Formats: sequence, C-alpha cells, structure tokens
Amino acid sequence: DPLQKVTIVPRGGAGGYVWRVSDKDRVLINRSYFLDNIAVALGGRVAEELVFKEISSGASSDIQQLTSTARAMVTKYGMSPSMGPLQFGQQDEMVFLGRDLAEQRDYSEEVAEQIDDEVKQIVDNAYKRVRELLQNNLDKLHAVAKALLERETLNHDEFEEIFQAV
Repeated sequence: DPLQKVTIVPRGGAGGYVWRVSDKDRVLINRSYFLDNIAVALGGRVAEELVFKEISSGASSDIQQLTSTARAMVTKYGMSPSMGPLQFGQQDEMVFLGRDLAEQRDYSEEVAEQIDDEVKQIVDNAYKRVRELLQNNLDKLHAVAKALLERETLNHDEFEEIFQAV
C-alpha cells in the first residue's frame, strides 16, 4: 500500500508512525501482501538497530501487529508451506462481558510448537529481508531521517522526492 504520510510527531502512545492507505479494495489478501506488511512493520525496529546499535520499546505496537499477522497466516489462512492448508484453533466470535475473541485450542502441544516455529521463521525471514534492504539503502534512510528531524512530517510526494534524490 502506498505511503501517505510519515511523521515523528508522537500520537496515541506512538513516537511517530507511517500512514499507508490501500489504493485497492481488497477482498482476497495473498501471502506476499501479508509478508510485505510484516516487512513494513519491521522497518522501524531494524532501522533503529542499524543506526543506533540499540533497540527500544518504540516498535512494540508494530511487533504486536506483525506477530498477529504471521500467526494468522499459519493458523487461520493455511499459508504455511510446512503445515499445509489447515486451520488451527477454533475461533469463538461470540464476544461478551468485555472479552476479546477467544481461541479454543484444538491441537496438541507438538503442533503448537510447530506453529510457533513457523511464525518465528516468517518473522525472521522478513527481518533478514528488511535488514538487507536498509543496509543497502542507508544513505536514503539517513536522508529521510534528516528531513523528518527538520520538518517532523513528510507526505507521499515529499518522501518520494527525498528518496529519489539520493
């Protein structure tokens, strides 16, 4: 999905955020789209590690989102090559008394470990992909960071202009 805005202005508990809006109505979401969204969610964490050689709690919301996406790929959408087109866990969509959606576990501890391993592999592969992309484009990362420190917010066109100029 195209970037609409990126900002370092804190809002809603976030130290900044990237706003993307889909240019399509999505009814069906394919595996590569999920993997790309996981990669985008890892961008801030990986950039922080590359630039500051340290990580913080700043990406916690992104990590929660990407973990949930990777787990849904494996347990809900049958998108795990090693586990096959199966769904794991019965979703109880009867929300009551302030409780969130509940999952009824209908699989063994061994399968739970396989699910965890598959989720970790999806995230690890995305992490490697993002790290390589950012390492190969550190000059662009620094140029965007400098512009954000000066202006605090960049819209799509401003971001593209900076990104293409480097």
